[in-house]
Amino acid sequence: MNEKKKLELISVGLLRGAFALKGEIKASLDLIGNLTLNSLKNLKVQIGDFPTEFIIENIYPQGKLVIIKFSGINSPEEATKLNNQNIYLPKSLIGELEENEFFIEELINLEVYDSMNQIVVGKVKAFKEIPNNSLLEIFLTDENKTFLLPFQETFVGEINLKTQKLELKSGWENFII
Repeated sequence: MNEKKKLELISVGLLRGAFALKGEIKASLDLIGNLTLNSLKNLKVQIGDFPTEFIIENIYPQGKLVIIKFSGINSPEEATKLNNQNIYLPKSLIGELEENEFFIEELINLEVYDSMNQIVVGKVKAFKEIPNNSLLEIFLTDENKTFLLPFQETFVGEINLKTQKLELKSGWENFII
């Protein structure tokens, strides 16, 4: 996705897989700001390099996930084509965030700071969601390689968007392969 589009759209979730027989799809969805399920009328889904708008016919919670029925997606086969695609909303719909809230995109390219050794060790390259966990992909500058770190308070300390730094707590080194 080009940079201008990326700034206007915010990733709010991930389509996870077909559900039932009518083209519904399971999704993880982070409702931040003033959003509610009932307020969502459409979502943008990344297909290739471009976000494509889908009209929501129905959306409801199912445990920690939501089930979405998009207009025009009428079979499990059509829904399966959307597996593992990011879901986006215009930033303007979300409104103001609370203190200490941030958009996932704002983590990308933050300097990664080792709080134990008090040095910058790399940069955040990506944010990945897998079932039951979220991961930061971190590029280590000195070692010229990336690794995945669980995005949990155990390993991630302060996130300071003004200084563009993300602090790592002790134990993060155990995830380098």
